[in-house]
Amino acid sequence: MAENTDNFEELIKRGVESDVLDYKGPMDFRAIGRAGQAKIARHMAALANTNGGHIVIGVSEDAGGHPSVYTGLTAAEAHSFDPSSVGPVINHMIEPPIDFVIERPLVDGKRYAIIKVRPFAAMPHV
Repeated sequence: MAENTDNFEELIKRGVESDVLDYKGPMDFRAIGRAGQAKIARHMAALANTNGGHIVIGVSEDAGGHPSVYTGLTAAEAHSFDPSSVGPVINHMIEPPIDFVIERPLVDGKRYAIIKVRPFAAMPHV
């Protein structure tokens, strides 16, 4: 099933993780440290090594473990996902570099970060 990359609201509110969609609670990319950044890089590499996909940041899990708490990001958290600063950090950890874009849409008055990872064409990322 192809992802509709133009419908950010649908991605944010889908509420079901899959092999092409992962949710993360609100975070500041700069403040999560090297270990947190490496965890994001691993998720991105897993997506790149398969069919590609999206990581939606700003959606937490409810008590039942379902990604349905639409917290969004503060202005500082959203700014921390600037592609010009995230790209060098992620691609310093992954070889060869991952092809990705970051969108920061406003949905229902809340800002989110959506990382769209394109599948790697030739060889696995490590």
